[in-house]
Amino acid sequence: MWQRQGSQGNEWHMAQSHVQLTEVHQILIEASVGGLSGHIAVDDLSVTKGACAPTEGICDFEEGDCGWIQQTDDDLDWIRVSGNNVQSKSRPGFDHTTNTTNGYFFYVESAPTHVQGHTARMTSPLLQTGDAKCLQLWYYMEGQGTGTLNVYQQFSDKDRPLLVTQSGEQGGLWRFAQTPLTVSGSNYRIVVEGITGQTEQGVIALDDVQFSDYPCTASGQCDFEVNFCSWMNLLEEDDADWLRAQAGTGNHTRPSVDHTTNTSTGYYLYMDSSVGTWGDTAMILSEIFTPDSRGHCFTFWYHMYGYNVGTLKLYKNNRTAHNSGNKFGQIVWEESGDQGDVWRKANVYVAYREPFWFIFEFLKGEAPKGSIAIDDIHIFPGPCDSYTTPPTPHHHDTVGIGVGVGVTLFVIFTVGAVLFVLNKKTKRESTLEDDILDSNFSYRHFDCNMTGLTSTGEDGNSSDLGNISFSADGNDTSLA
Repeated sequence: MWQRQGSQGNEWHMAQSHVQLTEVHQILIEASVGGLSGHIAVDDLSVTKGACAPTEGICDFEEGDCGWIQQTDDDLDWIRVSGNNVQSKSRPGFDHTTNTTNGYFFYVESAPTHVQGHTARMTSPLLQTGDAKCLQLWYYMEGQGTGTLNVYQQFSDKDRPLLVTQSGEQGGLWRFAQTPLTVSGSNYRIVVEGITGQTEQGVIALDDVQFSDYPCTASGQCDFEVNFCSWMNLLEEDDADWLRAQAGTGNHTRPSVDHTTNTSTGYYLYMDSSVGTWGDTAMILSEIFTPDSRGHCFTFWYHMYGYNVGTLKLYKNNRTAHNSGNKFGQIVWEESGDQGDVWRKANVYVAYREPFWFIFEFLKGEAPKGSIAIDDIHIFPGPCDSYTTPPTPHHHDTVGIGVGVGVTLFVIFTVGAVLFVLNKKTKRESTLEDDILDSNFSYRHFDCNMTGLTSTGEDGNSSDLGNISFSADGNDTSLA
């Protein structure tokens, strides 16, 4: 009645399932071990009468079509199926939501007689302008001669701007796409259009459509504070999964602070070398990037700590290489072994003339203690020296600023005190001179006292000011 498989991130998720039963029953919860790392937990179970409440803003198609409607002025239909009953040879073996063959998604049906350019369109329920700022979805495109996927925002006045378009084989994996939504104007619907390609072997599928109230995250950027962004674990090509975790948890070889916030409450992705066997691998895959004549710079921060912890590799790949049998692509960056308990920065420049993607691979070392973590990924067009990442306000920076402010206030107070003493001394000299004229004090005795006062006041204050210096060092030594 319900199933999930693989890593779902280090966070709680709500699950629900609608069942219709005619006799007394029990609920059985079963978990199977998939490896030496990770955990499965459940909490807060409840059973209520009636249908499950619709999930606001997201549809995974597990319980139905969520109100999406097939258009009638096209050639084919989008069909809701599970992974174990798709007829196409180039079919998704599992959905994106559950990562199992029992999960549901939509795909473009196959016609008895294939015709290139046939279309299948379905539309979302009517949405009010301004309710959502970002559309996110997962799509699957595989097979020789795969066609095109288009996503439109169709307004009541028939205006229909194109939001997303992808063509051709995408590596036989679920891929992430997001696009900003126009937040002004008339109400609208989202239109998803599949266009058949050159052969009947291609398949186009859709899953996990979400309307977010928050602006879209910039493409190619992720700090892992909320989730994996567009990155995803590979399920069949490796031995383990990357995990997202909070800095203040785990063993002593993991980073005690993340790079984004430089605190123990920040998040990053990591792999623990104490789990598994020597040579085990774990891979995460990026979204697909559009080529740019300037090339792209890939910037990220990594943490490798522990004797013989292993190797971290970054691959770049494209459709041409993937379709020729090179699943992972070309290594563009690599680091091995203990790099100290610090965050380090890496810049990698790549240039492609066709859409491309990246893969991080962790290769476990021989030693049982250590970890590798990554954080703050930025992928942007142009050479690496053309972009400067805005400085992150770190804890040590705050301390340095506080020290500088404190020293500055001390100097101001000291100077004020000196001026006050000098002013008071001047007034006293004037008073004493007036008294001398009107009294029988010895001039020699007065001159001796005044010399002592003057010498002490001037030498003492001058010496103090001359020796005052300060330096507010705001550098974060943990980011060396």
